[in-house]
Amino acid sequence: MNRSVIIEACGRGKFNFMARVMLILMACGAVGFGCSKRSATIQSKYGGTQSVSGEQGKTVPAAESGRPLAATLELRDREGRMQKLSDLSGQVVLVHFWASWCPPCLPEIPEILNLAQKFEGKNVIVLAVSTDDKLESALKIFPAGTRFPKNLMILSDSGAVVADRYGSYMYPETYLLSREQRVLKKWVGPQQWDSEQIHGEIQNALN
Repeated sequence: MNRSVIIEACGRGKFNFMARVMLILMACGAVGFGCSKRSATIQSKYGGTQSVSGEQGKTVPAAESGRPLAATLELRDREGRMQKLSDLSGQVVLVHFWASWCPPCLPEIPEILNLAQKFEGKNVIVLAVSTDDKLESALKIFPAGTRFPKNLMILSDSGAVVADRYGSYMYPETYLLSREQRVLKKWVGPQQWDSEQIHGEIQNALN
């Protein structure tokens, strides 16, 4: 099937959400581990120098010498309101960098929504930070009528300014922040967000 036909059909909402994701993946010829925005080996702020080996679901530990404070984050949400990480002190925060043009990012989106819903009302905030040039492009992957949990914020980081500040180099990338906004863990590449292990790590951060 022609790529433009697939994308057009998806845009008209003829397919359910997961079917739409799979069609986009096929259209893009998605292979590999993640979407690299620059050199595969860089100095990562929270994980040291990392070399991407292609292993799916790679976990990068936070710096050994204590838990570093998370970088500042001030971005606009889908309603145009400015959201600040500093306003979320006292809550566990998941900062998830992704983009609509990144094929490995797309299958994670339903799981990210479910994760946020699972921890809704439990002092866990999920920041889904899109590095698309325009947030409208990112929002197009969500079917009409999608319910966004109250603890999920979709934020715009056009130009990847905040992603660079965090040292992100392989989308999707996700950071788990403590109530004191220290980096507890960094995940590089796609994860199984419905796994008991990840839910347990979030729960441990709450305790």
